[in-house]
Order: sequence, then structure tokens, then C-alpha cells
Amino acid sequence: DQVEADLDRRQELLIDDLAQSRSTLQARLGHVTPHLCWPQGYYDGAYIAAAQQCGFSHLYTVERGSVLPRADVRRIRRIRR
Repeated sequence: DQVEADLDRRQELLIDDLAQSRSTLQARLGHVTPHLCWPQGYYDGAYIAAAQQCGFSHLYTVERGSVLPRADVRRIRRIRR
């Protein structure tokens, strides 16, 4: 996805990948979750849109920090020591 130069094609590939991951979770666990941790921590606005389109609402970053009650659930930080 980060190597695809065509932005429309990149978005299409990302949506396909996320939808396939969600399908795999459904098949293996019998249910899906609205939570997604970005592999390797990379994301941008297009990634967020794709994740939401696939049914993910709580998106975890690798950005350091605390999660406060009014935090943006599309950019949840992780506490790291």
C-alpha cells in the first residue's frame, strides 16, 4: 500500500486488505471487533477512511501518550515505557 503510486489503487488495495482481515476474524472467531491496530504504526487520513469503511471504529496508533476520555477513537495512543 505504501509503495503503490496511484492513490485510487492504493485505497482499493487497502480496503480489500482490511475487508479480508475482518472476514478472517469473523471466520476464525465467530465475531468481529471494531478495533484495529495499525501494523507498524503507519496510517494517514486515507487509511482511517478505509478502516471506517470496513467497519473499524477504534484505531490504535503507535504514538506515545495517554488516552483521555474525549480522545479521538480514530487515533488512540499507546502507553509505552
